[in-house]
Amino acid sequence: MWGTGGNSFVWSDGDNTLLPHQMEPHVQGYGGGVMFWSCITETGPSYGTTITDGSMDSSVYVDILETSSLDTLDYFDLHIKDHGFSVDTIMNWPARSPDLNPIEHVWYPLIRRPNAFPTRPTTKEELGQRIATE
Repeated sequence: MWGTGGNSFVWSDGDNTLLPHQMEPHVQGYGGGVMFWSCITETGPSYGTTITDGSMDSSVYVDILETSSLDTLDYFDLHIKDHGFSVDTIMNWPARSPDLNPIEHVWYPLIRRPNAFPTRPTTKEELGQRIATE
C-alpha cells in the first residue's frame, strides 16, 4: 500500500471489469508520507535522512543540518571556511537542461529501488527503512 510513485499498466479485455490481480491497493487521503533529505557534493552524495513522523519544520531542519550535513562535510574532509557559497562561473546553457539537474539522477534509483522488493511496504516506517537501506 505504501510505495513510491511508480507507474503500472493493465491490459483490459474491453469489458471494463477489473479482476483482483489487476488492482493495487492504495492509501487514500492523508495517509502521511516519507520525506528524504540529502545533498550532493562535487565528490559524491551526502548522508541521507529519512523523516517519517510529522512534517519538516525549523527544528527538524536544524537537526538535519547539525547531523547529516556536518557528517557529510567531515566524511569528505570539506570545511565551510575553505569553500565559499558563491558562483564562480556562469555558463551559457539552456534552462532546465537535464545536464544541469544532477539531483534527478539521484532521485530516479531512489524511487525505483524500493519498488524492486518482492512485497510493497505496509507502513510508513517500513518504507522509510527501505529508503534508508538504499
